[in-house]
Amino acid sequence: MEDNKTPPMVTELLKKAVAEKGQSGVARDTGLTQPAIHRYLKGIGEPSTRTLKKLADYFGVSVAVLRGKVDALEIQLSSDDISLIKSVMAVSGYTDITDRSISEFASKLLDEALEEISLKEEKLREELAYNSKIIDHLHTAGGALADSWMAENQKELLDDLIMKQGRIVHELKEMGIDILAELKQIDG
Repeated sequence: MEDNKTPPMVTELLKKAVAEKGQSGVARDTGLTQPAIHRYLKGIGEPSTRTLKKLADYFGVSVAVLRGKVDALEIQLSSDDISLIKSVMAVSGYTDITDRSISEFASKLLDEALEEISLKEEKLREELAYNSKIIDHLHTAGGALADSWMAENQKELLDDLIMKQGRIVHELKEMGIDILAELKQIDG
């Protein structure tokens, strides 16, 4: 998907929904604005993770499906993955555990993990933007001081980012999600 483009699946599903309910009905049901619906119908603008989550909930698909990363219900799971998911589903109160419900549950877990990563990434981008503003102000005030601060803090920020990403991957593994393997499957 190119930058600033609406994923084709979003556009396709919105066109079908708008044909049935109109733009105002879809906007009301999804919690999005009519101008946003109009832009996405035209393929203009990349929806945020939160918007994709609203649309995924509305259409009953995963965010990964909307992004075009995976076809609906075509997540490849190992027998160990399936056993783990069945156990989690049973503990969570699911009684009708079918191949479809397992796939949907796995897709939901993956969506939640991707959303968590996206939200943390957004926060880190905001922190980096804030730090860039500080650097710009310091450059204005005194170039040597800014260069020194930047040199000291870039390594700290990078180390912090790597540590946070490692912690996220570890937390996901503890939840039974090997995000690196999932992302390889999606990109594969």
